[in-house]
Formats: sequence, C-alpha cells, structure tokens
Amino acid sequence: MAEWAKLIEAIAGLVGAIAWPAAIVLAVWLMMRRHRAAFGRLIDRVTAVSYPGGQIDLAEIEAAKLAEEEADQEAQVAELVEQAAGEEEGAEQRREVLEALAKQAEELGRVRVELSLLRSQQALNREASDHIDVLLERHRRGKALLRNH
Repeated sequence: MAEWAKLIEAIAGLVGAIAWPAAIVLAVWLMMRRHRAAFGRLIDRVTAVSYPGGQIDLAEIEAAKLAEEEADQEAQVAELVEQAAGEEEGAEQRREVLEALAKQAEELGRVRVELSLLRSQQALNREASDHIDVLLERHRRGKALLRNH
C-alpha cells in the first residue's frame, strides 16, 4: 500500500510540475490561433531585437539575403545569355534557353523591387522612430512642467 501511495504522489508531483507550463503553452497557442493575422503583422513590423548584450537588426539580415539572391539571379541570367549567344545550339534549344532567360529576368526584377521596398521601409522606420523619440521627449517635458506648477 505504501508503494501505491508513493506512486500516486510521484504522479501528482509530475502533473503539478507540467500543469503550469502546459497551461501557458495552451493559452499562447489559443491566442496565436485566434489572432494569427495580428501576430503576423506584429512580427512583420519587428525590425530589430535588443537584448542585454547587444542587438540584432533583422532588416539588415533580410536586405543582405535579398542582395545575395539578386546576385545569384544576375549570375543565372548571365549564364543563360551565354548559352543563348552560343552558335552550336539548335533553334528549339535556343528557344528553351530564351524562355528560361525571360523567366530569370522577371524573377530578378521582383527581387530588385523587394529589395528596394525593404530599403524604403527601413528608412521610414528610422524616420518614424525619430519622430516618436521627439514626441516622447515633448511629452516628458510637458509632464515635468505640469508637476512644477
């Protein structure tokens, strides 16, 4: 009987240790499920993550990734141009190369537009941050003036 009591106590302790973390995970999951679009917009707006030892600029990482993708696309376009300019290929093969070239050029254009939009968004975010800092400073000064009177 003592063994059963110890087993029941061990199970109760395990359930007690798991209950709060499980409840928190469940609550977060339910909120994420219900407000997925809002969380998505919030996450899309995060451009930097600060922590006690430093900061990670997510916008710079995204810009670097897009710039690398642009360079890859340009290399593929150049390779396709080389193939299209070759004299030894037949008409059908040349048509396929030119179609692939057109597709790669279109993709390169999309990447350049995305990179341009990302850079514009970074500039707007910096500008908005500066305006917010100015407004916060004005608010602090106003509160200080009200306290002094």
